[in-house]
Amino acid sequence: MKVKRTETGFILVLDIGDEVIASLKKLAATERIGVASLTGIGAVRDSVLGYIDLEQKQYLRRSWPDSMELVSLAGNLALLDGEPFAHCHAVLGDREMRVFGGHLFQATASLTVEIFLRVYEGRINRRFDADSGANLIVL
Repeated sequence: MKVKRTETGFILVLDIGDEVIASLKKLAATERIGVASLTGIGAVRDSVLGYIDLEQKQYLRRSWPDSMELVSLAGNLALLDGEPFAHCHAVLGDREMRVFGGHLFQATASLTVEIFLRVYEGRINRRFDADSGANLIVL
């Protein structure tokens, strides 16, 4: 992972083999980021997306082992139990140009992933919500 500081945050360029969520959490811990928003693009493999089933109060997951286009990555960083937490959604495209989207649980750079991170002052916390089964922002 390569990192460049900007006037509003950071630019991250993930190398082949870097995992997206782990890289974001590592940067947040190293730089003590308490709240940020992010966008990104690239190519990934070993991806897992999810859809939250509100009746079951759990995520339904689907995996893609092969390389996929990371058409869009959007999300934020906050804290969960005092530790960095990356909440990301992604749109993945396959070789037939079909797209799949959802909550991003994992994805590993298969070529590169370029993420622009905007950091804000302060800290935002998340807490597990038993009614939904999700980690929600507490304001």
